[in-house]
Amino acid sequence: MFFLHSMEVKRGMMEEAGDTDGLERLPLVDVFEKRSEPGGVWKANRDFTQDESTDDTETANMYEALWTNAPKESIEFYDYTFEDHFGDVDLPLYMPRQAILEYFTARVMRKNPNIFENVHFSTTVISVKYNKDRKKFVVTTRNNRTKEKKITEYDKCVWAAGLEGKPNIPEEVDNVLRKESFRGNIIHSSKVGNFTKYVENKRILLVGDSLSAEDLALQAIKLGVERVYISSRSGGGAAMYHAAWPYNKVEIIEKMNVTSVIQDGLGIRLTFPNDSEVLDLNNIATVVYCTGYTEEDDMLDQDLQIQVEKEYTPYTMPLGWKMKNNVLTEYIGVDIEPHPEIKCCLGYIYMDLYRNLLISNPSMFYISHSSAMPLFETDVYAWMSLSYIMGDIEIPTEEEMRRQNDADVLDLMEVIEIRYLMDHNYAAVNDALNEEGKEHWSWDITDPRTLQSYMEQDKYHIKIMARDMRDSKYPLDIGTYEKLNKKGLQLVENNKEG
Repeated sequence: MFFLHSMEVKRGMMEEAGDTDGLERLPLVDVFEKRSEPGGVWKANRDFTQDESTDDTETANMYEALWTNAPKESIEFYDYTFEDHFGDVDLPLYMPRQAILEYFTARVMRKNPNIFENVHFSTTVISVKYNKDRKKFVVTTRNNRTKEKKITEYDKCVWAAGLEGKPNIPEEVDNVLRKESFRGNIIHSSKVGNFTKYVENKRILLVGDSLSAEDLALQAIKLGVERVYISSRSGGGAAMYHAAWPYNKVEIIEKMNVTSVIQDGLGIRLTFPNDSEVLDLNNIATVVYCTGYTEEDDMLDQDLQIQVEKEYTPYTMPLGWKMKNNVLTEYIGVDIEPHPEIKCCLGYIYMDLYRNLLISNPSMFYISHSSAMPLFETDVYAWMSLSYIMGDIEIPTEEEMRRQNDADVLDLMEVIEIRYLMDHNYAAVNDALNEEGKEHWSWDITDPRTLQSYMEQDKYHIKIMARDMRDSKYPLDIGTYEKLNKKGLQLVENNKEG
């Protein structure tokens, strides 16, 4: 959607400027979309027509009751405001899924109602291969209605299938429930559809403790559930923040695993890892996997894939490197030696990817996101991918791309919250601050110093976006990598408040 919108905006700007050369450089684009209509994962299960275009059960979509977990100020577009769309009304801080879907769909269609004319809906991409001799991408697709297959060649390829393209199924739990013949419903959060039939006057188990568990627990209570159990293996997800739940209908089970089916297929047993204690849940009608999503990149040939959230890339820091002073320096110093294998693949940097393009094949582009502002970020990277394709941004040599990635890794390691995730040695020293049961201020989210460290993480990501926006001449300016302007700093502040 956003790539097509970026083309429309650029087309309008060039027509107004009389830039005929630029208009000739606009690409001819085919889009393949598995669903039968626009919206992708943002469409809920019941939004689609009865003759849904795909029988692929692996396709994900949001549950109907989803609310955004980022404040609306972080997902408002520069060229189409909430007031433009909703009028002069008070809006909630966090927005429901359907309202956001309607908002960004209206945004891309408002100047060109035919923007989707080159989208091949109800079409599954079976494979994408690169022919090195012909320098062409060979794309095999299947019409989901007629089952007809087609092979087409392209000069460039943009992967925009989303980090949330497929349901993430917890195999260990799923194997137990299915092999031991659990008789209740087993569904992923993206498949709940008409949730009432699964929960009304019933006892249910939600596997996972993050945002979808929080949403669906509250929705189940509204729909008349008898009891909600939340299985929290980590004990640290969003659902754990609640001091109380409506009508006292929710019970959170910490650090226990589903180990067997009991009660002739109607109950579930959970056990601590050391078998020290078991808990039996009887008469469970529905199990919902609130375990998130994974990226849908199976259609790409192996040499066109990046390791998105799959594997970490080992990276050795320069000899003698030390972290700069920060709010933790007086407590842990700067002399912590980095672990010999630094985990670079954290959504910020992929060592085989340079600013949205594949280093080994710079005709392959990725539109993705990793921040608390996913729609805004996706829009920026759609614009940047188009700028590469049109030649508005010069593609560096492979050596220069890798050099820049190395420089970015060094900058990442200066950010407390990011280095904590990248460096085992640093994480171990940080965790030791919680010795003897006395929590250090860094564990208190309300402490100004903790907030500062989180803001530094957000600020770093917004600096990356500022750099990409400036280089691709994105129509909104938030400053530079070196110095954010007033708008850029406001985005940092928005994330802190969120």
